[in-house]
Amino acid sequence: MTAGIGVLTALCIFGLMDARGLADEPSVEPTLVSLRILPNGATLWGSGAAQRFVVLGTYSDGLERDVTDQTWFVLSDLEKASIDAAGRLTARADGELELTAEVGEVTAKTRITIEGSDVQPPFSFARVIGGILTKRGCNAADCHGGVKGKNGFKLSLNAVHPREDHKWIVEGGEFQVLTDEASGPTTPRINPEQPEQSLILVKATGEAAHGGGRRFEAG
Repeated sequence: MTAGIGVLTALCIFGLMDARGLADEPSVEPTLVSLRILPNGATLWGSGAAQRFVVLGTYSDGLERDVTDQTWFVLSDLEKASIDAAGRLTARADGELELTAEVGEVTAKTRITIEGSDVQPPFSFARVIGGILTKRGCNAADCHGGVKGKNGFKLSLNAVHPREDHKWIVEGGEFQVLTDEASGPTTPRINPEQPEQSLILVKATGEAAHGGGRRFEAG
């Protein structure tokens, strides 16, 4: 019996020592092994064409992480394009160039082709108007892009439904439950007879009361 207790005591002591030893070992941070740029081999077309690039890093633990905010971007030809710290590249002139992403000593490269940089793309409500509304935050979830819109004016979240946005702007209407049809009088956000007096302009420029404040400068 005494011998059994002695063995158990020894196991407990060695087990405790082993556990303490493991606890004292410093944790090892995974190291960056490789990078890849998305999209790979992009082609940009049209005047002012832009593309946002994302950089993913593979680590020693086998996981892939978004490291775009840690990346230093380098372009082989600054006459053909520019790129900001967030990875948004804007075309300047036709041709091919190379984009290099650097995180510490690890790098990745991709080729970019730019075409039609002197050609103005045709007007697109979804691209132009939707882009403006999204950039200015008009269709954000806490503004007109919310489920019920704001003050009788509804927009799709981040312009994901441009046809509906066009209808709301041109025809007006308020949020309805279980139907797209307005139950009462509607208020169009544009004024074809006096465009400069359109609600979508005078509210956004602060010329008329607007809960969202001024979003644009007049003109």
